[in-house]
Amino acid sequence: MGNGYTWQCKKCNYLFQAYTGIGFLFPQVYRETIDKANNGELGPGLEIFFKEHKDGAIDASNTVLCCEDCGALRNEMDLTMYVPKKELPEKLNYVMSGDLEEFYMEYSKYPHKCEECGGNMQVVKDKSKIVCPTCKILLEIFENYCGTNDMDYNDFQQEIREITSVQDLVDTFVIAHNTVGCISDLVYDYEEGSDKYKNTLETVEQWEKIEEELEKRTISKAQEEKLLDVRKLNSGTMKQIERFMAKYGYRDAGGWWIKKDQYV
Repeated sequence: MGNGYTWQCKKCNYLFQAYTGIGFLFPQVYRETIDKANNGELGPGLEIFFKEHKDGAIDASNTVLCCEDCGALRNEMDLTMYVPKKELPEKLNYVMSGDLEEFYMEYSKYPHKCEECGGNMQVVKDKSKIVCPTCKILLEIFENYCGTNDMDYNDFQQEIREITSVQDLVDTFVIAHNTVGCISDLVYDYEEGSDKYKNTLETVEQWEKIEEELEKRTISKAQEEKLLDVRKLNSGTMKQIERFMAKYGYRDAGGWWIKKDQYV
């Protein structure tokens, strides 16, 4: 499914965050993207492609783009165009990466343009080779553990009920916290008051309730273990539980909880 990542420059502290892959709303997102393409909202290239290839498909997964000229980074859909290798066994309502590999072949890259300089942007294939746009040195990368994209609200509630140790609690809290970070902006993709807006907002609010419940339990455990710091003015709870989280293997990375020793 999908994952969130953060890249940071050791020299200038430049920070870049991106969500790659697909999320739990992918079927809906794919169909909406196809509609935009057919309406010309994604440029003439995709509109013409689907007029000429009724059975065509696109890679609607999120990826990292890098400008060939200035090195600017952006997190957007891939949008590479594909045509079937042969006649499809059935019509697909949405096409995932596995379908693209099995049933399709690449037709054309989408012409992403840099918002900074107007240069061409290319999909970054190796996440470990991303360079700071300013310092031109490799960025440090760590995973943000958006681990619930294939798990719904009820499934995760069951995960909470099965917590048997402090480590289980901390691990589950990290997943919930980072998932909220990954999905909280999805509501802005839809017109306020629309059915899609309301449904997405409901999903986000469900995960926020989960995070709030787990955060309270985590803070309580930190207090029990005398590892809860005094909350300072204009600082959130992450600073309060930083020492506690470190004990169980996590550190704060720009608002995300990541494993102290996990780099990819």
